[in-house]
Amino acid sequence: MSFDADFAAANDLLAEAFGGEVSLARGGATTEGVIGQLLLNTYSGENNEGITITVQMTDFVIARKDYQFGEGPVEPRKGDRITKQIAGVENTFEVTPAPDGRAVEWADPGGDEWLIHTRRVGP
Repeated sequence: MSFDADFAAANDLLAEAFGGEVSLARGGATTEGVIGQLLLNTYSGENNEGITITVQMTDFVIARKDYQFGEGPVEPRKGDRITKQIAGVENTFEVTPAPDGRAVEWADPGGDEWLIHTRRVGP
């Protein structure tokens, strides 16, 4: 096995150990049972008027290969929804751009995982 293959295998194990199942939704399409790791991150940026805005966002780390709706992997986009059970309550998060305008970026240098910025929109 190569280092990259070993690293990918370790990433899968870590996602299972420290992540949890989430559901993805885009329009009428849904995907169940995806492993996603939830993170809370703080982002800062300037708005159009030069005022600095700082927000705390709920981010999800999800494998690129798993972010799909039946026809192969797709890039997460604004408006997609991620649902996760937290303390027995189903919570819904919507993909939303951070202050820098990006709703998604790579979570790792190899481009195997997405770091998806969201905001909670409902229980």
